Amino acid sequence: MGPNGSGKSTLSYVLSGKDGYEVTGGEAHLDDTDLLDLEPEERAALERCVAEDKAYYVLEFSNIGGLVMPIILGLEFSDGTKERLYIPAEIWRRNAHQVRKLLVYDKGVELKQVIVDPNWETADADVENNYYPRRMIPTRVEAFKAEPDPSFVRKDIMNDINAPLVTPEDGAADEPAPDLENPDKPAGELPADPEKGQE
Repeated sequence: MGPNGSGKSTLSYVLSGKDGYEVTGGEAHLDDTDLLDLEPEERAALERCVAEDKAYYVLEFSNIGGLVMPIILGLEFSDGTKERLYIPAEIWRRNAHQVRKLLVYDKGVELKQVIVDPNWETADADVENNYYPRRMIPTRVEAFKAEPDPSFVRKDIMNDINAPLVTPEDGAADEPAPDLENPDKPAGELPADPEKGQE
């Protein structure tokens, strides 16, 4: 609120990213979200969701390796529902190092977990920083002391050299593979040479 000419309209134009208005200094925050870092359409959407009492989430992504890739999100909500969101690589066009994405939902929709690239479809050297809230990683000592999983069968491939060699004389020779193209042909029979013809 304020008298005419105090800058109310100008402030709203700046926050909404209207053409012809440029911020030369200062910051504008809403619930720890820097509004000036948002895209103009995202700022307008944020103003609408605040006016309509919607739930909004601002996700911030950092491109540590420098490789521009699409952002694939796995979203899980408090009611158990899941959603998959695909953000094209064009989101990095203005800033190749850090971007933000605004998500708007109806009031009462609570975002429980966010996983970046849940199916490992993009190039990522460190997948442990793809979880929000941050996933707890056991230390080496905790992993060493943990009980082994009984369903996991451990096989020492290097120890196979100590296994006795099975030879055809032992009566355990491998059976020849059947000919899938000619199932009626006996297994192990050599195919006829088309140049020599049939005898």
